[in-house]
Amino acid sequence: MRNLKRITCLVLCLAMILSGIYTASAEDSFVPGAKGQSLVEALGFFHNFSDSYVTRREYAEALLCIGRYIDANENVSDDSLSEMARETKLIGVYDDGKAGLDTLVTYGEVLSGIVYTLGYDITIVGGKASLEGMMNKANLLGIGKGINKSANANVTGNEFGEMLYHMLMADVVEITEYSTIGVSADITKGKTLLEAYHDVYNYTGRVTANCRSSLYDASGVGEGRIRLDDDFVLKTGNTDAEFYLGYGVECYYRSKDGENILVWIEKSNKCKELYLESFEIDEYSDKAYFYTRNSNSKKAQLSGNVSVIYNSVATSLSKLNEKQLVPEVGEITLLDYDDTSGYDVLIIMDYASAISGGATDTGILDSKGNVLLDTEKTDEYDIYDADYKAMQITSLIPGGILWVAKSLDERYATVLISADTASGRISKMWDRKKYTAVEMDGKEYRVSPKCVDGNKLSVGMNISAYLDPSGSIAGFRATGRTDMKLGYLYAAAETGVFGDVVSVAIFDGEHKRVDCANAVRVNGESEKTAEKILEPVLAEDGSVEAQLVRFRTNDDGKLVEYETALAESEDNDETDRLFIEGHTPNRSAGAAMYYQPVYHYTVGNKFAFEATSSIFIIPDDLTCYEDFDLTTPQYIAGNNIYGLTAYKTDSNYDYATAGVWRDSGASLDKTIVSSDAPYLVLEISKSLKDDEDVFTVKVALAATVQEIPVTDEDLVEMFESGQIKEGDIINFDLSPNGEMATLAKRYNYADNPDTSIDEGHRVEANTETGFTAKNRVISAEVTKKMSNSIKVKMCHNNETEHIIFGAYGSTRVAVVDVGRGGITVKSGSIADVEKGDKFVYMSRNAIILYMYIIKD
Repeated sequence: MRNLKRITCLVLCLAMILSGIYTASAEDSFVPGAKGQSLVEALGFFHNFSDSYVTRREYAEALLCIGRYIDANENVSDDSLSEMARETKLIGVYDDGKAGLDTLVTYGEVLSGIVYTLGYDITIVGGKASLEGMMNKANLLGIGKGINKSANANVTGNEFGEMLYHMLMADVVEITEYSTIGVSADITKGKTLLEAYHDVYNYTGRVTANCRSSLYDASGVGEGRIRLDDDFVLKTGNTDAEFYLGYGVECYYRSKDGENILVWIEKSNKCKELYLESFEIDEYSDKAYFYTRNSNSKKAQLSGNVSVIYNSVATSLSKLNEKQLVPEVGEITLLDYDDTSGYDVLIIMDYASAISGGATDTGILDSKGNVLLDTEKTDEYDIYDADYKAMQITSLIPGGILWVAKSLDERYATVLISADTASGRISKMWDRKKYTAVEMDGKEYRVSPKCVDGNKLSVGMNISAYLDPSGSIAGFRATGRTDMKLGYLYAAAETGVFGDVVSVAIFDGEHKRVDCANAVRVNGESEKTAEKILEPVLAEDGSVEAQLVRFRTNDDGKLVEYETALAESEDNDETDRLFIEGHTPNRSAGAAMYYQPVYHYTVGNKFAFEATSSIFIIPDDLTCYEDFDLTTPQYIAGNNIYGLTAYKTDSNYDYATAGVWRDSGASLDKTIVSSDAPYLVLEISKSLKDDEDVFTVKVALAATVQEIPVTDEDLVEMFESGQIKEGDIINFDLSPNGEMATLAKRYNYADNPDTSIDEGHRVEANTETGFTAKNRVISAEVTKKMSNSIKVKMCHNNETEHIIFGAYGSTRVAVVDVGRGGITVKSGSIADVEKGDKFVYMSRNAIILYMYIIKD
């Protein structure tokens, strides 16, 4: 990092404007390079790529982050940001002393700030860091390549992001000597700013292995890792590098703690790629695929030593049969890295499809209860949604369409949850060489060979179609008129168990209730009366099942008419239900019911579920007679919380046949608030309320003191047993009513004056909460103090560490006085830190966040 004192000695003449126009003109439309945009965003330096103009706040945050004065995405106050920007001369000051963060930055300011951050200001002839000199230097460095603007012109987000990319790729200047007559510096040829300031390096090669397989055998390189070429192993970080097996890639990685971690990766142009969908392939013969594209017959030849990846795991051509080489539903990718005699990598994804019946402890079921994936026999599996976002097996609910691809030995499987649908009127149909195609709303769709009753499609039909991973129609339902929507209907009886039904409740696919005041039954009949609706469907236990309907509303959102959407055939009844909205109706009685996923929490020692922006606590008199998976999305209907397994209660609730009655008195209005900050316990007091012990804990976060009530039995026990006492450093969760809901002990300075408790070591109750891997609570002694940092000796192992104070007051310091009157804290600052001080601190990435100085 460049010395702030050295920086403040340099003067820049910066152009400023007071323009308040934030939208770029047509002349300012600039398209940034895809690589530059994705790399800058991946590193967290800048995200607002657009035609909107950039403010001085955005400019200052980006350059201060690149210059390592603040962390990426760090929340810095306006005052601190202004002060840092002024001291580093990135921003000038108006007459009122303000930095004008909300005004628009100019082209001249940006180029000057970039040149200054790179250190090239001291290389300008004559040492004059004038605006003209800075802009000329920036142009020589290629910073503004493709951008032609005057110094006072505003800069769009697209232009600014592109300039940041060129800045990161530029060589930096290193100062070699200060003297009375000037400064000597070297330009580090071949060492970019990205390398010099952020330890981020570039590499180009081929991905030869990922976590589960290599190109040559079924052995991977470990979870969250890939191998490039022969022996260069990297952690995948937040990238999707695991999907690039066989591809030539360009990447940027960061070296940290002896490991190389990817921050950005993309396919390189060096690798030739051919992607074929199943319907395009005519045949496979003699290590070649023959296919038709744009009415032309073509051939793709495999090389003699081709590597084969079947459903994500390496195998050999000899082990695959004809149906596996040309799957009915799937895709094939051919890669040629060295441009020699044929494609040297063959990647096959061969899917089997089914309607989900949900998940159990031992696997994934289809709608008929058959096992699609036995998790006890499969070593590893990954589940993704339609956008390839990873999901848990507990997220599977009945009704979704699943696509399963298993490796030959079935030790690994990929499961895709298809949520893609298409609906409309079929206007055209074609019979292609190997498939049928239809046109809906001007777009062509292929009909999968596995589509049930695909031969019944015809021009003029209105359908709701489900698409497979390749975009082909895998299933469909005739929907009648296109102005009808799908929803669920509930019947409510006025008298008797099922007397004259006079009202109806319909909920649409977004779980919104439809105004049914003027409901009229259609159901394919000419009779239309306001009194009659669809007859209730009775379940075996006598409860009412939700019915699937099509309905139409007027412009005011009122229900006009509806009809049943269930098939007449009993065999198709279940299938039709499961396909709609991906949900299976739960059985219940009563009107005003709807379905929505809910998720579980821990509130004290009770389980609770979140739904409709409220938390519902399960009452004490509830007992479960089947194992209940709390990580599985559940459904709420009216006042009942329903699970995928059954519950019973000791109380006689009217509609508690398959669910959990809501304890309205214990409902909460907000979600639980969580914190991992280090609180210091100052005082613990106990009082009696309703014949029960109630504890109040006075805690301090730095010098801010507050009192927290504790009534939860398990947490009260921790205080009564002395597990938590004065002097402890703790973190905890608060329930919405302000009470302590969870608790984790981190450190006690009195009990452990010469020890340190690091991440993961804690006393806890009812929580997995603790500090993240980046946050550490440490006991240490100051050995040396500098202007903005200190050297410390950690008490538990006597190792030394250099830690930094956060910029401009972001480190919160408290002075702890341990006297006869108890523990007190007062606000402190960096000035209070002295050599020899004992203190407790929490740091992240070697920057102190919170610091308690102990004064005995």
